[in-house]
Amino acid sequence: MPVRYVGRESLQKGKTLYEISRRLANAGVGRVVYRHRHAEIWPTQKSYFRLTKVIPDKACTDYRKGEAWGDRVFRGAEFGEQKIGSGHKSDWRLVPKHLEEEFCQITEVWQEPKNPPSHIPAPPWMNVLLKKQIGQAVNEPLMIPLEGLIKQTQRKQQNS
Repeated sequence: MPVRYVGRESLQKGKTLYEISRRLANAGVGRVVYRHRHAEIWPTQKSYFRLTKVIPDKACTDYRKGEAWGDRVFRGAEFGEQKIGSGHKSDWRLVPKHLEEEFCQITEVWQEPKNPPSHIPAPPWMNVLLKKQIGQAVNEPLMIPLEGLIKQTQRKQQNS
């Protein structure tokens, strides 16, 4: 009987952080690693970790568990030492030692937009429902204020 694959193909092609660090001296402390997915999404804005502490779970045979900390640089901005939460994902890459200095040079830093939009267009189905409630023929899409949505989200987070 032929093998039939169900679902989408995985985007993660590579090794876990713990697979990489177990083969390095001192568990990779001081080395630079990055997620391939981040390099694909933001090619001009560097995102990487310089490992400061790695504790692989020796009981796990497939090297997908453990704890790791590193100095985080995300999209060119430095965030200091943080725990790495995605070390179990299979898309980590190690920067060769002779290329680390060149790789870690920051050329572009992401900045938040200075004037974020105050309103966004309503989703299509909500647009239809709101037009029915209004009872008038409205040709342009209805706009939703972002300030109300942000406050509503904050209230939900506080209640849970």
